Amino acid sequence: APALARRLQAYRCAPGARGLIYNRDSQGDETPRMARAHFCDMAIFPIVGSGKETKMSASAKIALVTGGGTGVGRAVAIALAKAGYSLVLAGRRKEMLDKVSGEINSIGARALAVPTDVSKRDSILSLFGTTKSTFGRLDVLFNNAGIGAPAMPLEDLPFETWTNVVATNLTVMGRVTQEAIKIMKAQTPRGGRI
Repeated sequence: APALARRLQAYRCAPGARGLIYNRDSQGDETPRMARAHFCDMAIFPIVGSGKETKMSASAKIALVTGGGTGVGRAVAIALAKAGYSLVLAGRRKEMLDKVSGEINSIGARALAVPTDVSKRDSILSLFGTTKSTFGRLDVLFNNAGIGAPAMPLEDLPFETWTNVVATNLTVMGRVTQEAIKIMKAQTPRGGRI
């Protein structure tokens, strides 16, 4: 175990929120795992065994924000744009996505609004196909789309509502994460943050 631990390198920036990061072993294989991670101003992708790092310029960083038309998603998208990212904004309401896209474009960053219903697999596949064909890569996924249940005692919550919340907030997040990982593992430089 200690030898394996020495071979693994993990992306670390500063203490922050829990997130999915990659461990890379000496053969270059990556395994996603949960760990403490945080956004940096510059994305750094370790090259195992070389002692070197590959740095991407700010203009090359691409972030996808689900639920990017309002609330937390909007705020994160604007913050990422100010940090130098180009954005893909996903959400159900095109008019809200277009508004945020306009705000981002007005500060000199690039934003692409992609109306998406993350509860539908074809819509998720279309979102990632559009992201890849437009930008050629993905560096950050902010997996923000979700729904809540009405405020009421848990014992009174209809089971159908519970099932819908779990399907949207867990299953859909898993589907979106899978598609992001596929792009992140296939690109050069390899990797990204979720």
